[in-house]
Amino acid sequence: MLKKICVIIKENKKDIIIFLALLLIFSIKFPYYIDSPGGTMSLNDRFAIENGKKINGDISLVYVAERPATIPSLLLSLVMKDWDIIKKDTVVLDNETEEEAEARGKLTLEQGVNNAILLAFKKANKEFEILSTKIYVMYIAEYAKTDFKVGDQIIQIGDVKVEDGRELSEYINNLEVGDEVTFKVINNEKERTRKAIIVDDKGVKRIGIYSTPIYEYKLSQDVKYKKNSSEMGSSGGFANALYIYSSLVDEDVIKGRKIIGTGTIDIDGNIGEIGGLKYKFKAASKAKASVFFVPQDNCEEATKLKKEKKYDLDLVCIKTFDEAIEYLKK
Repeated sequence: MLKKICVIIKENKKDIIIFLALLLIFSIKFPYYIDSPGGTMSLNDRFAIENGKKINGDISLVYVAERPATIPSLLLSLVMKDWDIIKKDTVVLDNETEEEAEARGKLTLEQGVNNAILLAFKKANKEFEILSTKIYVMYIAEYAKTDFKVGDQIIQIGDVKVEDGRELSEYINNLEVGDEVTFKVINNEKERTRKAIIVDDKGVKRIGIYSTPIYEYKLSQDVKYKKNSSEMGSSGGFANALYIYSSLVDEDVIKGRKIIGTGTIDIDGNIGEIGGLKYKFKAASKAKASVFFVPQDNCEEATKLKKEKKYDLDLVCIKTFDEAIEYLKK
């Protein structure tokens, strides 16, 4: 058997060498990422809303294509004018792994959809009830002295159950700098123990983690959301909220238009800044959007891009969800 394998290798030596060389070229990663224009995703087939009406028009979110840098992609970035090389530490923090960065991206996606659903129901005057609040670790500061992992769900600090996040600061404020705190968390569906030491951060007692709430709720109309396995980030929050709201209300808000929006959103309807605007703007223009909604914090850059690139669409800068609805109702 071994002799037969050796004969096969000898007869196909050249092809095997070429294959291994190509495999090496395509697998080597560098401390960079490549960002480029992505595209748009219509939400018409992404949400299934019980008793929701069909939207007269289209609402889409827009995304950036981001990939780890390899030799081929780095070479392509030299000739593709819309491909940019960015440092890895802008995507993956120095004190975390790529897996943790991905976990944060998926967590922010869940948060964005979560906020969008609750906001849309509130604005459409539809009944909903928040049943519980889960607190997740989103970031870990470099100064933190802890074994927390991004994506941990904090369920207990010391002997106090964590129900809405306020327990964390209250508990820590009653301790001293240098004290060690024990937590119970859930990670990958298993209960685990984490520890953190309280540090002084400019006169404030902290443990160096940044958490975010994810709500469990009961809705008067069931909402299901289909997502791609590679999808991450919260910048689709506004577009998601607009789609759900438009499906819930009797009024025709969209009026046959192709709406593309980007921006994070909280449950109070505030629209937050996003990154990668130049890629998203190009994708919105290519998709021939009627209206492109962007956060007010990105407005200066967006206005400059529209003028420089001569994009032919209505650019609308918004601070809140209500401002978008007011514009669409004109």
